[in-house]
Amino acid sequence: MKITRLFTFVLLISIVFASCKNEVKETMVETPVQTVETKTPPKTVKVATGSLMAKVMSHKELKSFASASVTTGISEMLMNETGPYTIFAPSNNAFNLIPNDIEKHLLNPNSKEDFTSLLKNHMLKGSVGSADLLQRIRDKGTLTLETVGGARLKATLKGGSIILKDDNGDEATIGTSDIQSANGVVHVIDKVLYTKLK
Repeated sequence: MKITRLFTFVLLISIVFASCKNEVKETMVETPVQTVETKTPPKTVKVATGSLMAKVMSHKELKSFASASVTTGISEMLMNETGPYTIFAPSNNAFNLIPNDIEKHLLNPNSKEDFTSLLKNHMLKGSVGSADLLQRIRDKGTLTLETVGGARLKATLKGGSIILKDDNGDEATIGTSDIQSANGVVHVIDKVLYTKLK
């Protein structure tokens, strides 16, 4: 009789321990599920994918412009769904042609404002495609464009190409054009324009 009671007691204790172990296992399994459920969907990534900045970064001719945009902080403007903007983005080769003294000045941390201004003087408010530019130049002969940085660029035609001229007399030709994005358009130019810098 004592053995039966002892056996029953041991059996009950074993069942209690077993159920406790199962409860612990269930609790441990629930935690990762809760963590996964609380993750937010990557909505901002979808917005950035179609943005001007995403287009600039993915275009092989514009690696230097992309780097300059990040350095100056205008990448934030280009990455968000603000605008639209038209960018006349100097090509990698155009950045390579910057004179040493100007390059040294722009890369100086104390000259960040000048560098930012230079890039903003390659941007317009509104989305202006090449066909629209051509038509407006043909209608007026010379088209004056006001940049986000407050400078003025004169657009003319030369041999069928669109030429941009700054206040210093520097000229740039539009090459690859109409790179469309969710918040504007990019045109690649072959020279950096130094309006209000020289």
